[in-house]
Amino acid sequence: MIPGSRAGRVMRRLSRRRIIGMPPAAVLALWFAAAILGLAGLVAGVRLYLRRRLWRWRGSPPPDLTVRIYYDGVCNLCTNSSGIVEQWLGPECVTRLPLQTEEARSKGYGGDLVAEFERGGKTRVFSAERAWLELLRYGPPEVSWLGRARRFPPVRWVVAGVYRVVAYNRLRWFGRRTCELPKK
Repeated sequence: MIPGSRAGRVMRRLSRRRIIGMPPAAVLALWFAAAILGLAGLVAGVRLYLRRRLWRWRGSPPPDLTVRIYYDGVCNLCTNSSGIVEQWLGPECVTRLPLQTEEARSKGYGGDLVAEFERGGKTRVFSAERAWLELLRYGPPEVSWLGRARRFPPVRWVVAGVYRVVAYNRLRWFGRRTCELPKK
């Protein structure tokens, strides 16, 4: 930043006092995320107004893709979000398992979302915000662009900051549910 510029003055002011007890970088990440979500909401509103999709969505995952999603079964947000991903990819492609199951514990998963992608005999495992960015790639166009933009470091930084804030507050904001373990 240029020392005398407006951005420099704003960053100095933010670094002197913390807003809502958060570091300035997290505040800027939240502002950026709010702008992205606002734009996505605007697109969704226009789409509803026009009663059609703005872009053609192919909507079918690769035929040999299998996804196993390990999510926090106690959290309403995690359970509902993994259900939405299952709708995007189809139930034949997705297996959802709570982190509280014995299988997840035996693999050492705990705390954060974990997604295992198996394609062509190769398995890739992602956790936390990387897992969400990877899952977003297969969503409708309104969100898939964010998954494709994961290659750019500023996007990853913003998503990581927003993910950490939401992950820390998810039970307080979205509530709890009892975990229904799958039948054996």
